[in-house]
Amino acid sequence: MTGLELGRGQGPLRPPGRGQRRSLAGLLVALGCGCILPPDVVARGSETGDSTGPAMSTDGTGDDTSTGTTSGGACLGVECVCEASPCALDCTGPGGVGCSFECVGALECAFSCPGGACSTSCADGATCEIGCAGLGACVTECQGAQQCTQVCETAGCTIGCTDTEVCELACPSGACDLTCVGAQTCRITECPGSCNLDCGGAQTCQNACEVGDLCSTTP
Repeated sequence: MTGLELGRGQGPLRPPGRGQRRSLAGLLVALGCGCILPPDVVARGSETGDSTGPAMSTDGTGDDTSTGTTSGGACLGVECVCEASPCALDCTGPGGVGCSFECVGALECAFSCPGGACSTSCADGATCEIGCAGLGACVTECQGAQQCTQVCETAGCTIGCTDTEVCELACPSGACDLTCVGAQTCRITECPGSCNLDCGGAQTCQNACEVGDLCSTTP
């Protein structure tokens, strides 16, 4: 069989057209670059709907906002707000001192103040946990929250609870104050001395002061 006869059965061989050459070139480029997303980026995209990770924004005022899509975040500005659950923020400014936390719209908030002198506002049926160290002297206001719990590793912390079901304060260094109005449970769980508790008629009122004469308790 001659080459001419082969041509009769299959038709003459033609070089690829312009469109085919372009498709082949694109395929070779794609195969050559090996552009495969790393697994961690793919995982983040599947969880959040994109590859940008948890939402954390800072506006021109210097305020940082956590949307609660992350279990941890940094509070770099003066005021940091949790708007969705769960939300956890650490005061990471200079010395970890003096952050202002707000739990507004979120149901679960956890705040850490390693340097002390932080203020916290907890409301709208939320459960808030506050850790205060360093200088101590943290001030917490709970208004209409479900539960407020604060651990004050150094002295001078204050909690005011209004219409909040459970309010608890641990003050291992002493010299802390807890005042409740309209609470069901109001208690200081740890204090060596100089702690003042005003339960405001709470059903459960406890002051675990090691030296009772050095503390005051008002049912």
